[in-house]
Amino acid sequence: MSFFKDRRINDALLEAASRGVAIFVLSNLTGSENRGYVRTNTKVETDPHIPNLHELHRHGAHVHLCDDLHAKFLICDSKEGLIMSANYTPDSLYGNPENGVDVCGEELKDLELIFDTLYVHPDTILSEDGKSYRYLKKRLPVSLKAFENIGKKSRLLLTASSTGNSNLKDCSYRLIYAKLIQLTDSAKEALILVSWSYNQVKLLPEFKKALNNAIKRGVKVTLFYGTKGADKQKERTHTQLVELLGSENVKRMTAPFADNHAKCIITESEGALFTANIDGNKGLLTGFELGCILTEEQRLQSIRKINQILENGK
Repeated sequence: MSFFKDRRINDALLEAASRGVAIFVLSNLTGSENRGYVRTNTKVETDPHIPNLHELHRHGAHVHLCDDLHAKFLICDSKEGLIMSANYTPDSLYGNPENGVDVCGEELKDLELIFDTLYVHPDTILSEDGKSYRYLKKRLPVSLKAFENIGKKSRLLLTASSTGNSNLKDCSYRLIYAKLIQLTDSAKEALILVSWSYNQVKLLPEFKKALNNAIKRGVKVTLFYGTKGADKQKERTHTQLVELLGSENVKRMTAPFADNHAKCIITESEGALFTANIDGNKGLLTGFELGCILTEEQRLQSIRKINQILENGK
């Protein structure tokens, strides 16, 4: 989980710890989109992310940090799990449109393997000396083959790669990006793409080509984008959409999705949910992200929910 900024979630975890539940946490040090590197924390007084992690640590939770982590997922008692777009923040939990998928069976087995692998290969472990926060750096790279069987018996997808010196530096898994291209290539009638942001799409030439080919085939393409952010970010989103679709297509093939933070791709017959934005810099090619191919029931639920939000605002 990227961000731990919600008081209710922390209180629930603390209460679980008091009952003797073993709490294992994966997060990143920055608690922001600036993952992939570590810097000295300067937000202790204004941002609750790091204080909340240390509070969990002081009450017995085992907190490890992965520099490239952006995926959001949880596992309960090895019986059920959840992959979602939502962070543990008030906006995500009580405001933004978000999406997620329940995980069980083969998907849960893969998810547990993923968690265990990341947990024993952290970039940083939380510590304290009684006066200040401390961070113990670890250098134990994840094996190149660690995730080679993910998705072979399950519907899980992932990105696991790093351009920096994190413990993912030897990995090169881009299953989410490959599925994004495959679904775009196979679309015959309609393609819906939902993302919070679009960034550095020039680094995604295979996807851009697949999208343009879909348009030429007569596929009805709709790209939804989030409306939160500063004016600079909104301008960037527009520029990126123009680069993806061409200026002649942007107006009729894109639509604002108020406050959206969900991410998914849906065609007339298939779909997938993922935690990555459509971003060539972080998410699709580098970082750590998760996704899941949707069942037909989940695909239809997604379409209904998108339509409901567009019509009613919630």
